[in-house]
Amino acid sequence: MQKIGVPGVLEVELDKDEDNPEKAVCSVAGVVYNRDTGGPFTGVEVGEVPPGSAFTDEESFQYRATSGPDGSYSFDCSPSGEPGALALKLGGWGSCIDVTRQTIAKDKAQRNVTIYVSDKVMRTLGGVFGLPRNDNCTR
Repeated sequence: MQKIGVPGVLEVELDKDEDNPEKAVCSVAGVVYNRDTGGPFTGVEVGEVPPGSAFTDEESFQYRATSGPDGSYSFDCSPSGEPGALALKLGGWGSCIDVTRQTIAKDKAQRNVTIYVSDKVMRTLGGVFGLPRNDNCTR
């Protein structure tokens, strides 16, 4: 098993499927933090969106997991298809999503994927763009 990345920040391991050692396994695990408080962010939906998605593209959000009391999340993903971007969603954000810069590698097990998101910024975006007359973010 090969590890690459920055220890404690983002480490990527290439795992193999035990039934098929030639087939890579796609999984992502990490912690979501509230940038405003510095603490773990509980109850955030973690998912995947196609590359190039923006905060108003909530219709393309594919739910994968919800962050726990310590902000942790983990999910398995499909090893086929194009790599997606990790995205976050929370009800108070007016259905807007936070699209991270973290790419979901379809052939790797990604561990220690730490994400910081500002609840204040996302609530503001949701309040502006989440209004029914604006864009796609709906309440």
